[in-house]
Amino acid sequence: MVEKFLAFNESHHLFNKGAPILLAVSGGVDSMVMTHLFYRCKLKFSIAHINFQLRDQDSPDDEAFVAHHSEMLSIRYHSIKVNTRQHAVERGISIQMAAREIRYSWLEKIRKEHGYHFIATAHHSDDSVETVLLNIFRGTGLAGLAGIQAKKGKVIRPLLPFTKKEIEEFARENSLPYRVDKSNLEMDYGRNKIRLAIIPAIEQFYPEIKQTLYDNIMHWEDGNKIYQKQIDLLRKRLIVKTSYEIYISIKKIQNQIAAKTILFEMLTPFGFRKDQIASIMMSFDSISGKMFYSESYRLLKDRTHLIITDINLPIASQQLIMKQDTGASTASLQLKIQIINSNNFTIPMDDSISCLDCGKLEFPLLLRRWTKGDYFYPLGMNRKKKKISDFLIDSKVPINQKEQTFVVVSGDKIACIVGSRIDERFKVTAATKEVWMLRKA
Repeated sequence: MVEKFLAFNESHHLFNKGAPILLAVSGGVDSMVMTHLFYRCKLKFSIAHINFQLRDQDSPDDEAFVAHHSEMLSIRYHSIKVNTRQHAVERGISIQMAAREIRYSWLEKIRKEHGYHFIATAHHSDDSVETVLLNIFRGTGLAGLAGIQAKKGKVIRPLLPFTKKEIEEFARENSLPYRVDKSNLEMDYGRNKIRLAIIPAIEQFYPEIKQTLYDNIMHWEDGNKIYQKQIDLLRKRLIVKTSYEIYISIKKIQNQIAAKTILFEMLTPFGFRKDQIASIMMSFDSISGKMFYSESYRLLKDRTHLIITDINLPIASQQLIMKQDTGASTASLQLKIQIINSNNFTIPMDDSISCLDCGKLEFPLLLRRWTKGDYFYPLGMNRKKKKISDFLIDSKVPINQKEQTFVVVSGDKIACIVGSRIDERFKVTAATKEVWMLRKA
């Protein structure tokens, strides 16, 4: 087993032998065998244990057991005690999900603080098989058939080539102490049902089912690597990122083979669920303006694009502009300002550049987002008053761009809509001495 352990690490490039590794150790047979292998191979490591306070007296007993074992080996030990149930209630998630969040968040915190290169968990091949079956029952894509990855980010799984049976036999042959988690024998959880009931039932007819599935997982993992490489290429072709928005062309999605699957792959990184993505697909032929929300993002179905924005970005910002300022900026806007002598000045034929009579402006000016009720007198409309909301609708400005529309306010009057139209009252005339010119950087 030692040779296989070292060979797997080398073939999968999990870590360099001199690198410090943080071992997640519960005290169960899997993590205790992993600890023994690291110790026996004279690798550099420390131990981390989390007391989730979920198993009455067993939880503190597990903690004491791991702490004692670390002391016996003279290995550095990290531990934490957490209220998992409270975390689950606060986050509105299951206890299993809460434990997972706490586990990886805390382990990563310890890894960074103490300079460990990787976090090692004791997942084995049986765990990978159970994960794939669970994914199949819940519904999955190709990635869900690839099982547990040997290395993902800063997390490594050095026991992945071993079965549970091999691990238990190794522990017995080497007289390794370990704790038994009685909750693993209960049928309350989906994974336990697969392990304790479904797989044994299949084994009655197909005794080698676990090995067969694990071999298939290796093939599926390779297939998924090829698939993901193509998806990455498609992302580069289909997704256009700006500073604050992400655009996906509806037409380009519709022209793809397996458009539903491609859309799924484009949107799942932003937290959209499978049912939401189906609804988004159905909205392609409907009117624009429909919005969908994930935990962190909003998707707007526009006429030609799906427009994704981070809902955690600030949407309200403003800035005072002094006469001497040569620029202005907000969270989503960068502007350049010039004051130019009007002699021989020609107004650029570009609506995105605002040229105002500097003498008519009351400094300091205010740069802010437009709000409901704002109005101005658009240049070229015979001094007719118009609400900015109506002007933006008439100009067919997309909803997402409306939210990013700024105005420059002089006194109590709106002098211009930035990058769009100035107010008639502030236009440059023959009597203008200085031109205040504003353009996007």
